[in-house]
Amino acid sequence: MAPLQTVHPTKPKKVAIWLQLNPGQELVGEGIGMHLARLVMGMRDRNSAQAVICAPSWSKPKIDEWLWMYGIRDAVSVLYFGPQIREAKPGRKVNAKASPKVNDVGRLSGMSAWLVARSASSVHPMILLPFVALGGAGFLGVKLAARVARLFVRAGLSVVRVGQSRFTKLAGDNAYQAMAFHIDNDPSIESCIVPIGNWYLCRMIKKKPITVQIPDIVFLEFPEVFDKVEGVESATSSILRVAAHATRIICPSPYISEVHHQRLGIPERKSKVVYHAPMTADQYLRPLAKPGETLRETGARVGREFLHETNFGSSFERYVPPRMRPAEIRRIRSRLRPNGVIVSPDTSLNRFSGSIRWLTALSDNWERRDGLLYFPTQNRPYKNILRTLLAIDQLRSEGRNLILMLTGDLNYSPEIVDLIANRDLYGHVLCLPRMSAVLHGAMYTLADLTVAPSLFEGGFPFLFSESLSVDTPIVMADIPVTQDVLPESLWEQTLFNPKEVSSIAEAIKRGLDRGPELLAAQKPFFDAQVARRDWGDVAQEYLDACDEGVAELALRAESSARQRRVGAQLEAQARDTGFLRADELTFD
Repeated sequence: MAPLQTVHPTKPKKVAIWLQLNPGQELVGEGIGMHLARLVMGMRDRNSAQAVICAPSWSKPKIDEWLWMYGIRDAVSVLYFGPQIREAKPGRKVNAKASPKVNDVGRLSGMSAWLVARSASSVHPMILLPFVALGGAGFLGVKLAARVARLFVRAGLSVVRVGQSRFTKLAGDNAYQAMAFHIDNDPSIESCIVPIGNWYLCRMIKKKPITVQIPDIVFLEFPEVFDKVEGVESATSSILRVAAHATRIICPSPYISEVHHQRLGIPERKSKVVYHAPMTADQYLRPLAKPGETLRETGARVGREFLHETNFGSSFERYVPPRMRPAEIRRIRSRLRPNGVIVSPDTSLNRFSGSIRWLTALSDNWERRDGLLYFPTQNRPYKNILRTLLAIDQLRSEGRNLILMLTGDLNYSPEIVDLIANRDLYGHVLCLPRMSAVLHGAMYTLADLTVAPSLFEGGFPFLFSESLSVDTPIVMADIPVTQDVLPESLWEQTLFNPKEVSSIAEAIKRGLDRGPELLAAQKPFFDAQVARRDWGDVAQEYLDACDEGVAELALRAESSARQRRVGAQLEAQARDTGFLRADELTFD
């Protein structure tokens, strides 16, 4: 009897993933982070490849958070290169106009001045003259010394900033060179995926094929918005250089592929359209369900608990400074509202531009609302948040009391904050912080309708499948990528003109009034999407592009070797005979 042969399972090939993250740059809450997490999951679920993330050391906290949030620690290995760099401090934020802050120090200074003046009023002026002169001289001396000290401090800080900038650049160069060297020289790594096209330092990889995703080049779509933005020209140039260096370029839609051909001159052979798979949210909520609870009930419960803790239910007394006198507590409480409820200032207040008025107005209106909308997005000029708020205001004038939940930080958009202040929309806009995938799914279930008003997207919006996976209907902007994927039979019910406020308002009203009808129309198409395609398919198409790159580089190497052999043969023949005879050349 022949001995049994041991079958060793073949190990999946290794694919490097290049992460060129700046200090403090986020993956959580960003579209690229969501997409990359699903891509890695697809590789793991199909056992089609082993993903190896190569990243600079300073990004470790952000990557750890991202791995934890999406539960993919077992799906990928991470290698860090270069020194640690401290995160940059965030810039100054915009304060809402209608939220003046009380300056207690200023009030104290004014009171002290009043006491001094009152005491001095009963003293003869001549007696005070030497003291006034001495005090004036001392004041001028202190002021001059303070000015000189400020100049020295500014000069010192300037030197420190220049040094920090040079160190950061040197550290970055070191880290990315080490990443490229490792990818090039690790024989187990076959190819490299670059998730976004403006990570231009991937061009330091010389020996391995690169597959780069260029999901969109939004500043080409909106030159009126981005032409005045510093760095746009260099960003375009960087993307073009990356595209020239890459062996394959992934596009999420035919529309973007056509933009690459026509406006960037990228050859068709390099371009590969890979559609997104449905991005669902239900799987994060199912483990939290209580006996007898539906999925929507579970999500709504989790969402309410989160909002109660962070926005509407935290006791004011939990956040007062220690040893504050009762009179001071009463004074501060009187400036809020009778029930004395406020959020934790270190969690939510910053998202409301530091405005207590905004926060309390929203909390007071929460239970009185007659519709809750959800728009998960980063705050970008083309995301169309301003027009969406104008639509909310228009519906308010028609008697609709709606609240829009946003995940984008509005603090860096003065025009949006000013609109909220000038039209008193405080009670109608809820700014949510960066949330886990569980809470993201919970907000979908809590909402009556999802709104996707973006003026531009590179691929079919993730919001469609996320929302419908928890049975929340959605209305979306009528843009090329939505028409490309959505069946024409759903256009009238689902799509609206994102450039017209009245069209957005009408779509929201229609979606709220006919929610069950809209859900019943959209759900079969979503179910068909889920049945037809998953992220394992997406990952496999990425890997196919990587394999094409491997084959292309092999052909290039073979061609180069062939040319070298021919060149050596020609040189030897010329040396021996003094002339060349083409009919005697051999081509192996």
